[in-house]
Amino acid sequence: MKKLKIKFDKDFYLSIVIGVFGMLTALGMFALSGYMISKSALGTPLYALMILIVSIKLFGFVRAITRYFERLYSHRSTFTMLRDIRVNLFNQLIPIVPNVFRRYRSSDLLTQMVNHVERLQNILLRVYYPPIVIIITTFITILVMINFNIYAGVIIGLSMLMSVIIIPYLSAKRAESLAEDVQQSEEAYVAEYFDFEKGRSELKRFQQYRAFKEKVLNKQYQYEDKKYKEQKFLSSYDFMLNLSSMVSIWCMTILCIWQIQDGVLNAVFFASILMITITLFEQAIPMTNVAFYKADTERSLKNIEEVINQSFDVPQERSVQNHALYKAENVMFKYDFQERETLSQINFEINEGDHIAIIGPSGSGKTTMLNILMGLYSVNDGTLSYKNEQLSHVIQEDYVNDINTMLQHNHYFEGTVRENLLIEAEDELMINVLAAVNLNHLNLDQQLTKNAENISGGERQRLSLARLLLRKAQIWLLDEPTASLDEENEENVMNLLLNKDDTIVIVTHNLKYLQNFDHIIVMNEGHIIEQGSYSQLIKEQGYLYKVIQYNEQLE
Repeated sequence: MKKLKIKFDKDFYLSIVIGVFGMLTALGMFALSGYMISKSALGTPLYALMILIVSIKLFGFVRAITRYFERLYSHRSTFTMLRDIRVNLFNQLIPIVPNVFRRYRSSDLLTQMVNHVERLQNILLRVYYPPIVIIITTFITILVMINFNIYAGVIIGLSMLMSVIIIPYLSAKRAESLAEDVQQSEEAYVAEYFDFEKGRSELKRFQQYRAFKEKVLNKQYQYEDKKYKEQKFLSSYDFMLNLSSMVSIWCMTILCIWQIQDGVLNAVFFASILMITITLFEQAIPMTNVAFYKADTERSLKNIEEVINQSFDVPQERSVQNHALYKAENVMFKYDFQERETLSQINFEINEGDHIAIIGPSGSGKTTMLNILMGLYSVNDGTLSYKNEQLSHVIQEDYVNDINTMLQHNHYFEGTVRENLLIEAEDELMINVLAAVNLNHLNLDQQLTKNAENISGGERQRLSLARLLLRKAQIWLLDEPTASLDEENEENVMNLLLNKDDTIVIVTHNLKYLQNFDHIIVMNEGHIIEQGSYSQLIKEQGYLYKVIQYNEQLE
């Protein structure tokens, strides 16, 4: 099982040492301040207080210096840890993308990777650092107090036990439950908002913008309500801690007065003891949220590790053997969020140099099958081999170099046409390739906007094909390469492809060029219902024959 590694470097341990020293310095400074106040009240001359005044100034200066370096080292340790976590997480994610999108929506994954990683900064600053510093400081303070009065040490010990351990422990479960509600509400809100922003234009076009916006706002209100309840509880929790500290201070005050009256305690130490008690609580109370932050960070770690531990068939470091090309045997594939299988009992063979057409109605599984051939998804059952080796075991970098792929939706970058061709090549070769796909009117230095919105859909599709023509891959896996093209450009593109000696697999709804393919795979509802050559399928008068006859009647 994969786990994110949380490393504690020397900066973390150094920050603990400096933190303890800083807290003890603060306690010493206020103890001396209380002692000086008592001495002044008893009429001690100013010159006799000079050493105390200088000592207090020195303690204050040292406290400021230690606080600076404590923050410096603790935060540097935290940022180093976050950097390592992000790098580690990214390396863990690479092998399971895009398989991971079978189980997580992109918005959920975004929330997991950004918010949860951000919460992990609390591991050092608010989970491990505070209790260590508080325990060490409290222990030293109790030892010092016992020298003055054993009862004062007992009061400090019991009150710190109540404030630092008992109250946080009793409140932790409720706080964890509220935090989980907030997280679930936040994820639901982010998912709705993400869909709303991504589909804004479609919602306006179908007049669903207002309705969907109301839905998003409702999710936002629910999230804010959960957040309000959590903050309300945390305010009550802070009140209980402050109440505990105030009760302890009053108990210490009553104890000191009682012992002064009995002559057990020198009155000159009264203010010092109170100042130590007040300062200790003042330093400790902000650090008592350990239980909440611990639950929060553990939940974040659990959610992140849940993502990176998805059981996909991930490529291993093995080299390929040079034999047959593709062979599918009883392949089954299913998206986690769907009940029925997307592909079932898929069997076919593709030999080197074959021209294959995959046809079928929308939703029949054609694109999913092509995505599996591209190596984007791993099969759930059955075997899909590439050159006599399971495709999932082929080194991904080697396989990517072997194939040319075109999806239904391709990405274009804001930049020049040259930059969007995504390859280092001579300008003359790029110009010739653009001319081959009838894009010779585009200049290599012409600027394209985001997603190439300043050129037509057909031009974008031909630009994607131009990218592939510049590569030397021998296998072409194309999803609807002519969907946005007019008849002239469609014919030109199909001629370019079908005149190649490479292995070509095309998903298409266009029946016009089927006679030019060596093999046709017909799919419906996730199954291959027939396959063979064009003449063979027409002769059998099956699904393809009926579709062609129907189209001819419509014409």
